[in-house]
Amino acid sequence: MGTGAAAADPRELDALASGTCANPFSVLGRHATVEGGLPAVVVRTLQPRASSVELVVEDRAIPMRRRLAAGVFEVTMPWSGPPHELGYRLRVHEGAAVRELVDPYQFGPV
Repeated sequence: MGTGAAAADPRELDALASGTCANPFSVLGRHATVEGGLPAVVVRTLQPRASSVELVVEDRAIPMRRRLAAGVFEVTMPWSGPPHELGYRLRVHEGAAVRELVDPYQFGPV
């Protein structure tokens, strides 16, 4: 995973999974990071019932890595623009069912 502020502390992920995270927007959604010295974006989601999750960007589906058994998934990808300009959807696999959704955390707190 990338470095910097977007690198989630394992304690934050545990708090998120247990429902005690004070600011889920600081962990979930998209965040600027650096990977291999290049600009990137990390996207995280909480999908407790998912067997797998993919990040869908335009016509590409990128598998997300499960960070916690409780359903925290993340992926880091190259991205040189501002994080808020990355439009994406999540493809969530739950057993035989597959659903695609817009991640509400990509819009920031209200």
